[in-house]
Amino acid sequence: MPGTPRRILLAAVALVLAACIAVTWFVLSTPSLGLQFVPDTPEGAKTTHHLRVGRSPDGSPPAGAIALRLQGRNDGLDLQASDLIEEPDFFDQYAEMDGFFARQSRLAALLTEPTLTLHWQATAGAPVQATTFAVAPQRSPGSLPLVFWFQLFAGSASLLIGAWVVALRPGDWGPRMLALCGLMFPLSTYTAAAYSVRELAIDGTVFRWLSTLNHTGALMFGCGLVAIFLTHPRPLVRLRWLWLLPAVFIPWQLADTFRWAADQDWGARIPILTEMLLAIALAAVQWRRSRGRPAERAALRWLALSTLAGSGLFVLMVVSVNVFGLFPPLEQGYAFGFFLIMFFGLALGVGRYRLFDLDEWAYRVLLWALGVALVVLVDALLVLWLRWNATLSLGTTLLVCGALYLPVRQWLWGRLVERGSASVEQMMPELVRIAFSASADERERLWAAALQRLFNPMQSVPVGADGPAPTRPAILDDGLALQLPACGGVGARLLRYRDHGKRLFSGRDAEFTASLCQLMDQAAEGRDAHERGIHDERLRVARDMHDDIGAKLLTLLHIDDPQRQKLLLREAMTQLRSIVRGLAGQAQPFDDFMADLRHVAMERAQANGVRLDWHSDIAPPPDLGARHQHQLRTALSEALSNALRHAGATHLQVQWHLASGTLSVTVTDDGTGMREAGSAGLGLESIRTRMEELGGTARWSASASGGTALSLTLPLAV
Repeated sequence: MPGTPRRILLAAVALVLAACIAVTWFVLSTPSLGLQFVPDTPEGAKTTHHLRVGRSPDGSPPAGAIALRLQGRNDGLDLQASDLIEEPDFFDQYAEMDGFFARQSRLAALLTEPTLTLHWQATAGAPVQATTFAVAPQRSPGSLPLVFWFQLFAGSASLLIGAWVVALRPGDWGPRMLALCGLMFPLSTYTAAAYSVRELAIDGTVFRWLSTLNHTGALMFGCGLVAIFLTHPRPLVRLRWLWLLPAVFIPWQLADTFRWAADQDWGARIPILTEMLLAIALAAVQWRRSRGRPAERAALRWLALSTLAGSGLFVLMVVSVNVFGLFPPLEQGYAFGFFLIMFFGLALGVGRYRLFDLDEWAYRVLLWALGVALVVLVDALLVLWLRWNATLSLGTTLLVCGALYLPVRQWLWGRLVERGSASVEQMMPELVRIAFSASADERERLWAAALQRLFNPMQSVPVGADGPAPTRPAILDDGLALQLPACGGVGARLLRYRDHGKRLFSGRDAEFTASLCQLMDQAAEGRDAHERGIHDERLRVARDMHDDIGAKLLTLLHIDDPQRQKLLLREAMTQLRSIVRGLAGQAQPFDDFMADLRHVAMERAQANGVRLDWHSDIAPPPDLGARHQHQLRTALSEALSNALRHAGATHLQVQWHLASGTLSVTVTDDGTGMREAGSAGLGLESIRTRMEELGGTARWSASASGGTALSLTLPLAV
């Protein structure tokens, strides 16, 4: 990926690596007692009362002991539950925050001494004991919890996603604002990772500025979120008005940093809440403005859905923990994962990457979220309103949601995604009717009408012959258009704006139309085969009428012998009946067919004063179709005519034989003999052609008596 996109991504990777190394170095460079402190929250309580020892280097104090006081050479400090709080935003008043930072500075100063003494109790009310620890100059990497690495991952992923989107669409303001969010979100996660996993304390001044950077990142992320909805999918204001966002919120951040605001509510919480509400309001405006623009609707759907999903899951976890007690408390570091989900959805919406496929997944996620919300709501009503116990309420909730939600979900899916769609089986009769239409114009008209009913596009136009012809249906313009290849005798076609601009074409539509095109091709092959069969049959009938009946009628005009005329008329009538049977598909029983052939051959031989021997050892009689009977009858008649009229024979022999699924007929005469097939005027090529049409052969050779032997072989279907 040459040029600017490569530089953007490489710069983002370098920034991520540098930031992660810096944060990890900062955390590992803090002094360590080798102890793990954990907050002690008694069962049923909502606040932490003490700090307990989770792990110690040599098992003393034991795990679960209450940590009371940390004593150094020159100073000592009683330990409080708030010393290990993850986020100083827990405090409402700035005075409380400043007191917390001051305690952190005293604890950090204690940790600079070479040894410290921890006073502890095994249980509440037990005797106080003391254990002295050597303070290590830095922490070991193994002491860093999983939540630290998760926060680094969340921040790094958001920054790289933002860089990826802006590298793909560098000229759009939506990706630029997403890149701003991608830069600010790591500012919150990296700083939180630096102070939230401290063993006990870091310098209070450093802690305060890390917390300030955390607030700045959160507030600027909110500015970027508002700017995204101001500029994407379509600009709502002139770009210069975007400067109002930092003009308003940067002074607000300064008021929080320098304690000009009344308290934490006005300094940090209300501005972030204001940004969220403003983003929601702008999303509603964008939704109204994007009516009739399916690509913008799909992008906006992902923007709104990801925002609601990220914040909604965060609220859901908070409600579940604090109100219902369904889940254990979630660490703040893992809560960043919810905002990472939101950020990933924002990237998909702003990047507009394959929205024609993502649009359907948006509905899937939405229906899944509705199901989760329904379960929580019903369970909450049963527990809080009817005072049911947890087991009974959960079972009833699952039963009620299963009975109500699943049918409603199926109905919504049909209305939102599968609305107006048809199956391949339902389209089969119409496809056959289109493929077998009489003219190309009629096929084009019916095909265009079928696509109009299926997709209701705003535009449906033929594709010109310029450029390479498409071979498969393809999604174009981020789902705004669907291009169909030529198939089944109809030309390539381009459909634009599905459902008159209300929806995008999806991968499901491309697969469905690919199946339709394949069926159209198969139906067209059947049509072409049918037309070829009709054409070939017409040629055969014309050839038979001309070669057989026409030749005999022409002969009748030039002879005066009544006996000869009678014989020719009988032959012509027999051949006419054979042609009619072939057209009607009516075959004679094999014995009757053989009797007719023998009778006609005997009459012709007697009329010419020739002795005929007829031999047949066929048993049981094969099932010979009307077409095979006609072609065999005509070939045999032509062979007899050659022997009787041109060879000057006095003796004819016809031998029938059936073996290994092959019927063979040998006609032998004692005439003057004749050359190999191809002699003009003797009908030999006609005999060969008729047998080859049936998959058989015709071969001539000299007979023992000096005449000619003709061998006809015909394979029969087993």
